[in-house]
This record gives sequence, structure tokens and C-alpha cells, in this order.
Amino acid sequence: MSVAAQISGKQNQIDNQVWRRSINLHILESADYKTCDFWLLFSEPGKVTFDEISKTDDFRSVMHQLSMEGYAENQQTMLVDTSGYEKKNLYILPEVNSPTFIEKALWMTSLAKTLKEMKVNHLGVFLKNDCIEDAAKKQVIIEVFRQLCKSTNISNYYFMVGLQDSNLLVNYGLEIKKDLKNENINFTIFH
Repeated sequence: MSVAAQISGKQNQIDNQVWRRSINLHILESADYKTCDFWLLFSEPGKVTFDEISKTDDFRSVMHQLSMEGYAENQQTMLVDTSGYEKKNLYILPEVNSPTFIEKALWMTSLAKTLKEMKVNHLGVFLKNDCIEDAAKKQVIIEVFRQLCKSTNISNYYFMVGLQDSNLLVNYGLEIKKDLKNENINFTIFH
């Protein structure tokens, strides 16, 4: 066997690693939100009411409005847009502001269970600017995403960039990729 063949053989062994599953993370510009049919938004308390957001079928404007002004309802809300060829969903969740690990864990478990029950295969997450800039919120988002990757069958995730620096979102993905590799999950980032 030649040296080139030996090197080639070793490369194939690496490339042929058997992954338990594969997950893709797509980082989108805000104009690309229609790429995904199920969006998740973590909302802070605010002044926008359900009546205001239920009158529009433009989820992008709803997501931006809620991220800027907050949501008056302190409960989970599902908006469904059936005006196009494919149904679109926007799932609005109050942010978990609890300092206790147990409450955060219960919240994440409930979220994963809901997404499993709804048979979500593609999940978009709209991230507000303060989620990128605030270290504590960043850690919560990374942990939620990490747990969803491990506990659901969702294979494609979409982070909507909006006004954020997309390089920071790539860094989020790289941080998660390290952990998922230990779980034998192939994780690819599309930017």
C-alpha cells in the first residue's frame, strides 16, 4: 500500500464516523423568515396585547414589535397563519426569569414536550438584541437550544438574525457544536 493510499484510508475512517443524528443550524436575515414554518419567540413583559398581534398575518412584524415593546400576556400563545400555501406558526413564550435551576429545567422540559407533541421538524428562533448582548440570557438560550437538540427530533433550526451581528450567532452555534459532538450528534452551521 502506498503512503497516499494509507492517508486516504485514514481520512475515510474519519469521514465515515457514524453519527447518532444530524442537525443543521441556519442563520437567516430577517427577510428570510418564511424559510421556516414554526417560529419561537421568547417574550418579555410589555404592552402589546393579543388583540393587536392577532389582527396581522405578517409574523415578521409581530416578532419585531414584540421584541421591541414586550408582550402584555404572561402566557404561552400560538399564532397560526394559513393565508399562504403552507401553514406558519409563531409560538410566543414568556421568558424564564427564574434564578433557580429547577424552574428553568421544568420550563425547558415543558417546551421540549410541547414541540414533540406538535411534531415540529423545523424550528426557527427569533433572537432579540439583548439575548445576544446579555451574558445570562445568552447562556439560557444556548442551554435551551442544547437541550432541544438532545431531547427532540428537530433536525433543522433557524436563528433569525434581525438586527444582531450574525457572527455572534455563529459563535453560539460553535459553542453548542462542541457539546453535541460529545453526544455523537453531527451539527452543521449554515451562514
